[in-house]
Amino acid sequence: DAGFVEGLVISNTIKNPEAKLSKKGREEANAIGKGGVSGRVIHKRSVAAIRSAYQATGGRLTIIGVGGTDSAEAAYEKIRAGASLVEVYTGLVYK
Repeated sequence: DAGFVEGLVISNTIKNPEAKLSKKGREEANAIGKGGVSGRVIHKRSVAAIRSAYQATGGRLTIIGVGGTDSAEAAYEKIRAGASLVEVYTGLVYK
């Protein structure tokens, strides 16, 4: 079975510091400092990317939703968008 993709990890940090973010999102990103933008400010983008991947694959692949998950509600939103699993990391570190 080598050579087949069995799943996708969708959306982690946004590398572009000039990414379009809300005013609050930009303030939070600036407070974090240099590096990739992560945490709550990328949650909506992450959910949208998960939903898009789920639709594109017809739900045939396992999707691990990553990025901006800082609560049970945020995790459930990713699951409703098509994620089979959800990674929680930054949301725990900053709480």
